[in-house]
Amino acid sequence: MGRKHKRLLRRDSVRRMKRRLREMEHQFRRGEIDLAHVRQRINSWVAHADHANAENLKRRVLGEATFTRATNGV
Repeated sequence: MGRKHKRLLRRDSVRRMKRRLREMEHQFRRGEIDLAHVRQRINSWVAHADHANAENLKRRVLGEATFTRATNGV
């Protein structure tokens, strides 16, 4: 019978994703990137995080992000 190991994401991976999410929020708001690009980046990180026991972490990190377009060029 195999052992189950608790795998964790490295802290720098989580910090990098939080920073990238903030950057992508600003870029999306200004119209510099589209929603397809945002989804691709998020899906890549989620696939990376799936290798660890990180369900709550994924929800917490991604739950902080809000992608909306700016009105009046703000």
